[in-house]
Amino acid sequence: MRYGRYEAQFHAIAHFRELLRLNPNDNQGNRHLLAQLLLQEERNDELCELLDAYKDEASAEWTFTRALWKFRSEGASQSSRHSLQEAFASNVFVPLFMLEINPLPLEVPEYISRGEESEGVHYVLRYGAYWLETPGAIEWFAEVFTEALDEVEKKGKREENERKLRLIMGH
Repeated sequence: MRYGRYEAQFHAIAHFRELLRLNPNDNQGNRHLLAQLLLQEERNDELCELLDAYKDEASAEWTFTRALWKFRSEGASQSSRHSLQEAFASNVFVPLFMLEINPLPLEVPEYISRGEESEGVHYVLRYGAYWLETPGAIEWFAEVFTEALDEVEKKGKREENERKLRLIMGH
């Protein structure tokens, strides 16, 4: 029997939902595959439910996907901006690769470590297209990242000035 793309995706989504029902702790990572399918099919309400079901997940895959979902749902809201800032905190390599500040490595890392470059590579390769396909998302991503860099720079200058002042004052 041949399925069209829609039928195949429909069955895959149902399959992953059943796997999560049978194994709600999801030590197999089925939630990530389901999230990717839901993003691809733009089933944002269902993606929201899945993200909420695993709201304590702190991987780049989850935090950046949550930020993209919020942008798709709310646009450049304060809430979506906050989610993206949390995502940046979960993995600083994702924006570097997503915005092509750093080139992706020629070889895909064999293992993924949370918060590390390997996780950033993995996320961009699996999910980068969804950011690019969502109107305005990559521009918003770049804008929020630029603002975050500016804040880090200001904080660094402020701390440096405070250090100099303490030296001058003899403290």
